[in-house]
Amino acid sequence: MVVEVGGIISDDTTWDADLVRVVSSVEVTSDAALTITPGTRVEFVGFSTLIVRGRLWAAGEPDQMVVFTAEDQMSDEGWAGIEFNNVSASNDPSLISHCEFSYARGLSYDPLPPESRDDLIGGTACPEAGGALTIIGTSNLGIVNSIFYKNSAGFGGAIFCCYHAAPLIAGNLFIDNEAEFSGSVLYTTYSYPRLYNNTLVNNRCLHENIFYQAAALESHISKPPLINNIIRSNFTNFYSGAQLIENKEFYTLYNNIELYAGGTGNIDLDAEFLLSGDHPYSLLPDSPCIDAGMEAGVVEYLPERDLIGHLRVSGDGIDMGAYEFDALMDIAWDDDFDAPEDGSMTSSDPGELRLACFPNPIIPANGLPGRISFALTEAGPITLELFDLQGRLVKQFADKIYPAGTHTIAWDGRGREFSNLLRGVFILRLETSNGSLGVKTMVLE
Repeated sequence: MVVEVGGIISDDTTWDADLVRVVSSVEVTSDAALTITPGTRVEFVGFSTLIVRGRLWAAGEPDQMVVFTAEDQMSDEGWAGIEFNNVSASNDPSLISHCEFSYARGLSYDPLPPESRDDLIGGTACPEAGGALTIIGTSNLGIVNSIFYKNSAGFGGAIFCCYHAAPLIAGNLFIDNEAEFSGSVLYTTYSYPRLYNNTLVNNRCLHENIFYQAAALESHISKPPLINNIIRSNFTNFYSGAQLIENKEFYTLYNNIELYAGGTGNIDLDAEFLLSGDHPYSLLPDSPCIDAGMEAGVVEYLPERDLIGHLRVSGDGIDMGAYEFDALMDIAWDDDFDAPEDGSMTSSDPGELRLACFPNPIIPANGLPGRISFALTEAGPITLELFDLQGRLVKQFADKIYPAGTHTIAWDGRGREFSNLLRGVFILRLETSNGSLGVKTMVLE
């Protein structure tokens, strides 16, 4: 279904469609709320915008993002982004969650006729600032678990905050955004946004003067707390190569920041990104960002799950960046592993670490016992365990030394201490002595 919209929204409204075409700029008045349902794609025709003076609730899901983009992505013009303009603190909170923002630009223009405007509108407070989001004097706003890419502006390629704005910016991925001058991701002035667990990578400041201060994040007369973020490989011509400008060290805590040595708990190390698949900026098992973040005073402001849907705190602590590494959910092993057909434990030539169960689903009540097979590259102790989706251990299959090769274990579908047959979805986890992990989803019917 395709819906076309434009003009003033003065009553509570829901956009629930496969595609919403914004054919002229939209303003949500101070006493109205706009809700956008998961999976909705919002395309802006020409240089149109969405101005929020009331409430915006755009809450997608990991597999059903709300998408904001230009109808013509090949055009140099793009669309004009979303502006939150002096939203009253007495209004219900606004939320941007599991959304994608792309091809937005910050330029000077008047999006609506004068009779529809009162005081500031459409970026006129700082017309060249804020690509995807401009936040003016608004604090009751959460921007979480979202992706910003290919947005641009003079200042604040992705986000611009001014006039005492204090939104929560948490768990987001910022890639390939540009600023003509500074703040390829965020430029904040006289404001106090909170940046927790974001990943800022491969964004660019384009000013050519090597003495012009420019960085991915610039805090002009502002004190944004920067906690648990990954800020690396963001380009600037400024001679120092700084990723941050005018940040406050006492608010810069437990981040992985390139070329930065101040603050408390910060590191400057290769983040060890996956660099493949649908989420290339998730973390590899050896990443120094795993369990390296700060939980106190942060976790209560974060969503329960991250951008990909993993639990926000996994393992021994919270990770840095937008993605939480969760070995129990990181299914990346061979689904087609060919294990022996008998129920005995066997071994063969060593090969790549692999883990499989068959059949899957297992139906033990029908006389179809399961077989779990794994291949080891070298001899050593292993642990092989089964967890439910809440992370509770329900069965331990092995905790001893095995030779290199392929091994198979028969299983009748019962849990610990010969308990009743299990039912549902479970996670099988293999860990070797060298720290290698194999993970497999199992279904028991």
